[in-house]
Amino acid sequence: MYKIILFLRRILCTIGYHRYIVAQELTNRSRRIACPYCHKSWGMNDDVRAVIPWDYELADLYNNMLGIELKYLPWEQSQPPIKTVKRQFND
Repeated sequence: MYKIILFLRRILCTIGYHRYIVAQELTNRSRRIACPYCHKSWGMNDDVRAVIPWDYELADLYNNMLGIELKYLPWEQSQPPIKTVKRQFND
């Protein structure tokens, strides 16, 4: 029965109905949120009301530039943040 419920939750995640939890409070205006069913993470900022996928660039911003120690949940340890592809624009 549990596997069926988990399967249905993953289907809901596929169409955008995630179960958001606060994975880490980064500052008083930003946090990292995650879905425990599909194991995806997002960065959320209250000032600009933005939610963007958590990737290496966002992790680098908070970790190296702002000096915030990132703490990942146990199920996040198996999947590192999404790698981003740097685009080069031709002039």
